[in-house]
Amino acid sequence: MRYPIGMIPIATLLPKEDRRLLRGHIWAYRNEFAEIPKIADGDEVDVVAQNGRFIGRGYFQAEGGIAVRLVVRTRKDLDEPFFAQRISACRAHREQWFPGSDVYRWIFGESDRFPGLVADRYGELVSIQAQSEFWNQRAEMIAKIFLAEPGVRSVVYVDKARSDTKIFGETTSSVICEIDTLKFNVNLGSSQKTGLFLDQRENWQLLERYVSGGSVLDGHCYVGAWGLHAAKYGAKKVVGVDTSESAISQARDHAELNGFSDTCEFQVNDIQEALKEKESYDVVILDPPALAKNRRYLNKATGLYRALNRDAIQAIRPGGYLITSSCSQSMGLEDLISVVKRAAGSAQRQARLLEIRGASPDHPVHLSMPETEYLHCLVLQIM
Repeated sequence: MRYPIGMIPIATLLPKEDRRLLRGHIWAYRNEFAEIPKIADGDEVDVVAQNGRFIGRGYFQAEGGIAVRLVVRTRKDLDEPFFAQRISACRAHREQWFPGSDVYRWIFGESDRFPGLVADRYGELVSIQAQSEFWNQRAEMIAKIFLAEPGVRSVVYVDKARSDTKIFGETTSSVICEIDTLKFNVNLGSSQKTGLFLDQRENWQLLERYVSGGSVLDGHCYVGAWGLHAAKYGAKKVVGVDTSESAISQARDHAELNGFSDTCEFQVNDIQEALKEKESYDVVILDPPALAKNRRYLNKATGLYRALNRDAIQAIRPGGYLITSSCSQSMGLEDLISVVKRAAGSAQRQARLLEIRGASPDHPVHLSMPETEYLHCLVLQIM
C-alpha cells in the first residue's frame, strides 16, 4: 500500500537496536522491534529508534526474519521519479565499468539500493527478479522506467515467490547478445536466474593466460560461457559437463553460433562422474552452484567442495591449472582457500595460489552488508 505524505506507519526499534542500521546495514530484523504497526506485506514503513530518531524508510515483509528492508535514509517519497533517478544512475555506472557493452547486471539488490530486486540487461531486453511484495505492487511502474531507458524494448519481470512472469513492452523473452566478442542466445524461458551468470564475466577473461594450446574441462558449464572463452583464447580441446539437458543444449548451440563446434564438446553428465573417467587436462574449471545456502549446511558443503576439488586436482597434468569458485555466501574466502589446500593434500599434489578474484563490478559489495559478498574465485597451479 502507498500512503499519503505524512501518513506512513512507524515501526519503533528496541533500545540499542539502531546501532547496526546507523552503521549502514539496511535489514531490520523482526526481533529488533519494540513495536511494528499492523500493516500488510509490502507496505511502506518508517523505522525510528527508541528515542524517536528517524533511521530510514523502507518496506515491510510479513514473513521471515527480516521485518523491514530500508530503501532510503530520508523521508523521500518512494515514487516513480525517485526510482527512475536511481535506475538511470545504475546504468551510468555500468556504462563506465563496461564501455561499449549493453550486457550487464543493471541492479544488484541491496548494493544498488534496491533491496530484494535484481535486473540484468541483455541488449534491448531487461530481466528482473523480485523477492518481495513491495516490488510486485510496483512491477508496472518499474517496467515503465526501464522501458524509458535508452535502447530497452522489452522487460521480463519474474515474481519469485509466485513463480509468475510478466512481459512489458515488446513481447519477447529471448535475444542474442555479445560478451567479449562471443555471441549468446539468452532465452529467459529456459535459463536459470535472470539469464547468464554475469558475476563471472571478468573471470572468464583470465583464461587467456592459461588455456592456449591446452585441454580444458569445464565442470558445471551451464550454457558454456567458460568453455567458449577457453576456445576463444586458443584451447585445442574443451569438454563441458552439466547435469541440465537444457543448459547443455544451449551450450552446444552457442558453440555452433560462435564457430567452436569442433573445439567444444558439451555433455550431460555430473562433474564427479566425469572426473572418474581418469582423463587428464591442462585446465579444470569448477563453478558449482551454491552448495551451502546458509551456515547450517556449511559443514556438509565443505566436504562436497573438498572432494570435488580433490578429484579435479588429480585430473590436472603437472604444471596445469585449477580455476575453482564458490558462490555460497556462507563460505568465505579463507574457507575456500582452506578447502582447496586440504584437497591438494588429499591428492598429494602441490598447489600454488596465483590469483584471487571476486564478482565483476556490476555485483558490488555493500561494505556494511557482508551478505552481499558471495563469489570467490581462485586460480591455482598444480605441480
